[in-house]
Amino acid sequence: MSRFQRNGSNGRGGGTATQDKKRPVHSIRRWVGGGSIEVAIFEKEIDVQGGGSMVTYFASAVKSYKDDKGEYQNVSVFNPHEPVVLAHALNEAYEWINAQTDRE
Repeated sequence: MSRFQRNGSNGRGGGTATQDKKRPVHSIRRWVGGGSIEVAIFEKEIDVQGGGSMVTYFASAVKSYKDDKGEYQNVSVFNPHEPVVLAHALNEAYEWINAQTDRE
């Protein structure tokens, strides 16, 4: 069994499968111009061949801002100065995920 594989539950407890899918296990937010960039990290336990399971992580990036009506909007497009901020947030996400898998 690899360091990522588990037998039984993931031991993190709490929440239903529906709640776990919607809530990130970690989030990184950076302010830019008129809004913020957020990289959310999600955890998913998957079955592996031969029995057992393993935990894997994936990340999602979004920019939030207030529109002219004062309502928050989420987009996946970035202004020319924002990709650098996004890259730093993604790097932090990468490091966080590696730290979790190193503990496994």
